[in-house]
Amino acid sequence: MITRMVSGAGRILLLLATLLVPVPVPARANTACDAPSDLLQTSAALPATAKAGSAGQLRILVVGGASVLGPGTSGPAAAWPVRLEALIRAHNPALKLEVVTRGARGLTTAETAAIIAAEVARAPPNLVLWQAGTAEAVRGLDVDEMVEALNAGLSKVISAGADAVLMDHQFSRFLRANANVDAYRDALRLAAAAHGVPVLRRWDLMRHWADNDLIDMEREDNKLRVYRALEEELAKDRSRPQISKISDLGLVEMTRKRTRDTMVRALCDSCSQCEGKGYIKSKLTVAYEVMRDIEREGLIEDSPKLLIQAHPDVIDILAIDERESLDALERRYKKQIYLQAVADLHPEQFELIGDKRERKSRSEE
Repeated sequence: MITRMVSGAGRILLLLATLLVPVPVPARANTACDAPSDLLQTSAALPATAKAGSAGQLRILVVGGASVLGPGTSGPAAAWPVRLEALIRAHNPALKLEVVTRGARGLTTAETAAIIAAEVARAPPNLVLWQAGTAEAVRGLDVDEMVEALNAGLSKVISAGADAVLMDHQFSRFLRANANVDAYRDALRLAAAAHGVPVLRRWDLMRHWADNDLIDMEREDNKLRVYRALEEELAKDRSRPQISKISDLGLVEMTRKRTRDTMVRALCDSCSQCEGKGYIKSKLTVAYEVMRDIEREGLIEDSPKLLIQAHPDVIDILAIDERESLDALERRYKKQIYLQAVADLHPEQFELIGDKRERKSRSEE
């Protein structure tokens, strides 16, 4: 029964710890959670979750950073919230279960607290699983602001009659060496204790796995194994991709050789406006280039008159938005400046004509 599975927070922590182990899709049926028991023990209970499970209907809200969506796994189907849902369904097929996942890379605790508040107002969950604190530690943000957001979010959850479980940071030697992680972890645990909320000590759990060589992508031999597996799979690709070694940040750069023209290249010509670049300068940028060239002309030319020819959109900027700037240039250099719109000119092209001289300033790159 689902009641037996979720009646204690310790069981939830054990379940979550099991699901945090990255596995390929489809997941292994009996993934063991090799973790010290003290990391999974807690005296906290989850009464709202147990009550909802007994009634046959359970709504779980998962909120956090990018890891709740599956990066670092073999795909979104291997993300731990998806596997959590599958495991609960396997234990109790009759349960009407809804697992809602909300997250994105780099979200702060304040931002995830706002997501929780919105979800609680829309459709109150029975259980909130909240990953928090990573963005603050990485960016060195204020600890007190993180605690304030945690208190606000947990108060919102508890006042709605729901349970909550907090999850602290993922372990990383790089993060440990470059951030004061302990300050954020301690603050998170204190906030959780103040609200009677259990904490999944993900940092300690993953450090245990790294120390025991279960999961440690910072070891060169593990990186090499992943690199060789990726290289073997990419060898099947007809485009013959080339990959670089895994960087210290766990990134791999890959290039793919084009073996034939795409349909677009075969059927289309390069854009005459951008010449294949995919962009052109904005009309405001060109207008500022015109004014910079007017200043250069004013310093080196004695002609009392200066004619500016440019695309109509650029002339509109100069005549309306930058009229005062042109008036100031006229007074400074004692020149009369005339504007002429030429529809045939490219939007990046303009001409300054003074004392029978012409200048063009269209980028040819």
